[in-house]
Amino acid sequence: MTGAPNPSVPPTRLIVSGNETSESGAFARLIAPSLSSGLGMQSDLDLAFDLGHDGVTAANLFDRNPPEDNREMALVSKGSAVIASLCDDARVHFDYSRWISVLAAQQTVMTIARAELHRSFRARVSGFLHDKPSRVAVAQPIGVELATVLGLSVLGLHPLPVSGIVSPKKALAALANNEVDAIQLTLTHKDDLSILHQLPEGTAPSFTSAPTRPACPVLKRRFGRLSAGHRGPRFMRAGAL
Repeated sequence: MTGAPNPSVPPTRLIVSGNETSESGAFARLIAPSLSSGLGMQSDLDLAFDLGHDGVTAANLFDRNPPEDNREMALVSKGSAVIASLCDDARVHFDYSRWISVLAAQQTVMTIARAELHRSFRARVSGFLHDKPSRVAVAQPIGVELATVLGLSVLGLHPLPVSGIVSPKKALAALANNEVDAIQLTLTHKDDLSILHQLPEGTAPSFTSAPTRPACPVLKRRFGRLSAGHRGPRFMRAGAL
């Protein structure tokens, strides 16, 4: 929506969790003109890029907002900042419950695991696999892969995060080399699906976390049972957990 310039609208600073080339940075630059116009600002938003890797630093800065600043503040951040707060990360000095969320987006992620983890749910509940650690590739101890760690835990497994695996290529290599038992892939665009043709032998998709309507129609066609919430032991949708 376009609003007429309003002299009473104070300067607004948009804190971005990432540099200009990050996903958050690209998104902030995309929405900044529309936000400036919709708020009736006489000048463009002041973008403040933060170099933190997971949004915690930016969230701390946003929540601090000193009164003498005399500016309104907004924040574009990754969900990993909230995950860090939920995990009681010592770096967190913000309270996101005080924030007003105006826009949220969820990416489609898929967990790929070894075939031996795809045993029946009955076997998992009986304890056959419960005490055997399932190594999960994660970029850092607290990060977006927590969805997979939680999902495997709910399924009765014993997930053990293996840190430092920061890219899909490295995750696939670790899975192929038997360094981990499960990885998480982010599937946002159609091109991302090509990675599913590179899965190591003996591995398969286990479950996915996605919006109610999958953002990627190709994913729905290729793995329709996932998005449909298939109840079998091999495919599960995170929403069903």
